[in-house]
Amino acid sequence: MEKELVLINLSNHPSANWDEEQKREFLHLELTPPGSPELKIIDVPFPNVDPNATLLDIMHIAIEIVKELEKYNYRFIMVQGEHTLTYQIVKELVAYRKKPVAATTQRIVTEKDGVKTSIFKFVKFRQYNL
Repeated sequence: MEKELVLINLSNHPSANWDEEQKREFLHLELTPPGSPELKIIDVPFPNVDPNATLLDIMHIAIEIVKELEKYNYRFIMVQGEHTLTYQIVKELVAYRKKPVAATTQRIVTEKDGVKTSIFKFVKFRQYNL
């Protein structure tokens, strides 16, 4: 029996907290024929990365994460986290013909009484290309 097709959110931004536009756009990345079962988003927490980790450590962590993700049937995956690990994960995913993406946002800054507040509004997903 084939595994259910899903979309993976590998980040520390749970999809339950996404606005409806971002959820809708993520679900539309995977074009499915009419009558197909509804896609699910699977949240996978991005790991904390030891700042003293070596490049070899980072490469091993990336390989382990991609191996762990093999239990899911997915093509698209949002990958956002610590930069060097994100890069290594994306390299691994591309080698496996997966389609890693990042969420792009518009930063809206307001200032009141000398206090700056930033709000990040989702704009679209952009595919990584290596």
